[in-house]
Amino acid sequence: MEPQWSDRLRPLAPVLLCAFGLLYAATASAQALSPEVSRGLSWLQSQIQANGSLANEASSVATALQDRSETAQALTALATLPSNLADAIASESDGNTEYLARQAISLIAVGRDASAQINLLLLRRNGDRGFGGGPGFESNPLDTAWAVLALARAGQGAGTPAQDARAYLMASLQSDGGVSAGDDLTRIEYSAAALYALQTAGDGSTATTVRALASWLLQRQGADGSWRGDVYLTAFSVIAVVPTMSDQSVRAAASGFLLARQSAGGSWQDDPFLTAVALRALSIGSASPAAAVLTGKVIDQSTNLALAGVSVSVSGTSSGNATTGSDGRFTVSNLTPGTYSGQVARAGYTTASLSYSVFAGQTLDAGPSRCRRSRRRRSCADA
Repeated sequence: MEPQWSDRLRPLAPVLLCAFGLLYAATASAQALSPEVSRGLSWLQSQIQANGSLANEASSVATALQDRSETAQALTALATLPSNLADAIASESDGNTEYLARQAISLIAVGRDASAQINLLLLRRNGDRGFGGGPGFESNPLDTAWAVLALARAGQGAGTPAQDARAYLMASLQSDGGVSAGDDLTRIEYSAAALYALQTAGDGSTATTVRALASWLLQRQGADGSWRGDVYLTAFSVIAVVPTMSDQSVRAAASGFLLARQSAGGSWQDDPFLTAVALRALSIGSASPAAAVLTGKVIDQSTNLALAGVSVSVSGTSSGNATTGSDGRFTVSNLTPGTYSGQVARAGYTTASLSYSVFAGQTLDAGPSRCRRSRRRRSCADA
């Protein structure tokens, strides 16, 4: 059995089993924020002390590093991340997997070098392709998701370690569509973590699992819009599931639950961790997510030459069409975040059926699609 990190999370909230930093890149500017988000953002900014600590972190449901890194993610998305807060995050000496990932994500957000943290993370890879809480610790979906998200933010999302870790997450799914974990509360958290991490694949390899996880999470949203009546699990689940769907009612119901629990001062329970996560969930729920763009290139499998005039069509949460140019490239714009099936066709080639997954604001380069000539000369296929 894997040893437990005693300080991973303060045991003050029974449903908050392990905090998780979400990487949604909000597109809202300060001028476009709702009054509730603006009030919460002001409260969160007022928490930052001269040394980079947060005024209420001692009484938070989370640890100091979790508070600071969650606050950093909210400020990166909605305002500006102060250098003193980044300094405080970078100074954390605890080397567990979650903390290394949090440090890397926060440092990269302000343009700092995070290679040391990423290299240490890579040393945590286990033989089963997952990551545990520390060197030699048993793999689990939450730490593995953290590692994937940090690697993706560092530009290594297409590398073998990230691909292997996503394979571990997909293998963790149970027959009902949720990730394996001890109880239902833990399953919600782990499943949301895996769902968000799997969306970093970008090549359609995780699309089926993403759909299954999103469906499993949506089935567990309560009539009041929450997940188990908890601020953290609700905000966490919303941010993980929103990029996979276009149903505004899901976001609206969750936002209503969160807003009903915001204090007059703008915070959630005077807690920087809960406030930061809730703010990002609300910034997604208060407006339609940013459109995504899909690009790629079609080439002849036998000659590796670009193919012009190939018809590309995608359908899913929205739809779009394009035709490759002389360089074989195509672009499909204004896609709603979610999963898509695609058709690539040209006379003389067999027809391909492809899968893609895009999230809010993403420009996904799907890479080359290699088309094979058909003896019957009908249409285009992916090799």
